Amino acid sequence: MTPANDSTASRMRSLYALHRSLSVSITAIQSRLRLSGTNRLRYALHGGQRMNMRNLLFLLLVVAFFSQTYASEKLQQNDLSRLATWAKQKNLPILLIVSQHHCPFCVRLKEEIIYPMQISGDYEDKVIIAEILLDSTKSILDFKGESVTPGAIADSYKVWVTPTLLFLDHKGREVHKRILGVNTIDMYSYYLDRSLSAALRAVDTGSQGYVLTNDDISGDAPGYDQLY
Repeated sequence: MTPANDSTASRMRSLYALHRSLSVSITAIQSRLRLSGTNRLRYALHGGQRMNMRNLLFLLLVVAFFSQTYASEKLQQNDLSRLATWAKQKNLPILLIVSQHHCPFCVRLKEEIIYPMQISGDYEDKVIIAEILLDSTKSILDFKGESVTPGAIADSYKVWVTPTLLFLDHKGREVHKRILGVNTIDMYSYYLDRSLSAALRAVDTGSQGYVLTNDDISGDAPGYDQLY
């Protein structure tokens, strides 16, 4: 994951755990309320488990909002050279997400896959995750510490659709086949985890065996925002 204050990250993971716990509680109550018979409401609230559903839902929304806001801010990076240094120290791959504004597939990918990955803390020892917005006009530092636009970085990798996920080492070299677009979100986590495992192995062994092909660049990515 990207560098962050340990106490802040810990608090956000606690919020995420609370978010999941509340979701389970709401689901359980809803299931009880669906029971047949005249006593279903009494059954749902038995044993002193009297919850104000409105307050519970409000708390759930607040936790979800702050968790996602934290993840979003943590994802945006303006200094890739700092990430490169950290990746070298930790011997971890970098997952660089190339997206753009007004990209619905990018939003869905982040909300359903990337943000939960960040907040859970399960990937902290597996990958460093960062995002660049290729249509942003604000300059950032590339892997060599030089000031460039995000679009220039995307061009250097011949990115033509968003989202594009690049699996890189600390020098910015691709170590595994990129993922283009969003095909089916249901299977996305599975394929992403496989790619992350392969990238971690490549970085851990120092392998430079991956060779980018034209097919890898062009790919077949139904469900994307084409740039041109």
